[in-house]
Amino acid sequence: MTRHPLLHPSEGESLLFTAADGELGTLAVAAVDPSSGVPSARGIVDTSAPDAGATNRDVPWLDARTPPVLAASRGRWLAVVSQHDPFSPNAHLWLWREGMPIAPLAEGDRLTPLDARCVGEACAVLTTRAGAVASAGATLWIGAFGVGLERWKRVEVAGGVVPQDAQAVAMARFDGASEAVIAFDSPGGILFVRVHGDAVSGAGRVERDDGLLDVSAAGALPVVVAVRGRPEAGGCKATASLVVRAPEREPVVIPLTTFPSAGYARSVADGVIVAWTQPVDCITERRVLNAIALDSGARPAGSVVSVAEADGFALASAGEEIRIWLRERAGVRQVDGRCALGARP
Repeated sequence: MTRHPLLHPSEGESLLFTAADGELGTLAVAAVDPSSGVPSARGIVDTSAPDAGATNRDVPWLDARTPPVLAASRGRWLAVVSQHDPFSPNAHLWLWREGMPIAPLAEGDRLTPLDARCVGEACAVLTTRAGAVASAGATLWIGAFGVGLERWKRVEVAGGVVPQDAQAVAMARFDGASEAVIAFDSPGGILFVRVHGDAVSGAGRVERDDGLLDVSAAGALPVVVAVRGRPEAGGCKATASLVVRAPEREPVVIPLTTFPSAGYARSVADGVIVAWTQPVDCITERRVLNAIALDSGARPAGSVVSVAEADGFALASAGEEIRIWLRERAGVRQVDGRCALGARP
C-alpha cells in the first residue's frame, strides 16, 4: 500500500469526511466548529490534486452529526436531502445532483433515506416505504444520473415480501442496470430481497447477530458483516467477534480483543474488503484500523492486517483498487492499495 498526506483542519476545527463507494478521486468533507456543531465549510474535494482541500464544489452536508445519503457517478456526486415537516411525522426527500437542479423525490410518513449507489451513469436510491402511512417494506428508485426523475423507475418492496417487523437497511448490491439486492433487518434474521426490473423476490437469509456493521456482496453473493458480543468496561473491553455471513455459507468468525467502533464492507474484484477501527487498548485513546479480504465465497483470503492507527476512516473501492482515508491528529491521510481476489479451491 502507498500512503499520501492530505487534508489538514484549521485551528479549532474538526474535519469530517465520507466517501462514496466506487469513487476514488473525490471525498465529501465538512469542517465543523466544535462549539456550535455547524459546518463552517463543506464541499467535494479532489484528493488527487496537489492542493487537496481547496474546493468550489458544494455538497448539501447540513447537519454536522449526520452526513446525507451520498453516491457518486463518474466523479459527480448525488445526495438525498431530508426535510421534516414540523407539524406532522411527514418528511420530504429531495434529490441533489451536481450540476443539476435539486428535485423532489418523495413525501411520506416517517420517510427516511437509507442508501444510494451509482455504477457508471446508473444510480439507485433506497428509502423506507414511501406512502401517506408508514408501512413495512422499502421503495427503490433506479435511473440515469443525468435525466429527470420522471424517467426514473420506482419499485415498491411491499410488506408481503418481508415480515412486518423487518426494516430495510441498505443495498448489498446494485448491478448498474435494473437489479439490486436489499438487506432487511428483522428479529428472525437478516433477509435479502432481489429487485430485478418489476420483479421482487427473496434472495436468502442469514442469522442475526448482536449488531450489524455493514452489508456488501462478493460478486452476486450478498454478505453481512456483524458483531457478536457486547462492549464491557465503558465500551472498550469485549468478549466479541466479527461475524461474516452469506446465504448457504458457513459463517466466518474473527475474534476481537476490543469492541469495534466503526466499520465498512466494500466489494472488491470478486470478493469483499472488510475494514474496522477498534481501541488499541483500554488505557489510551488510540485506535487502530484493521482489515481482512474475503474471496468470492465470503471466506478469508488471508489474515487480519493492521493498516494504521486512526481516529476514523472512510473506504471506497473500484474493481481491484482500494482507497482508505485515515483521520489522524494532524489531518487526513490517504492510503491506496490493490486487492485481486477469487474463489479458493
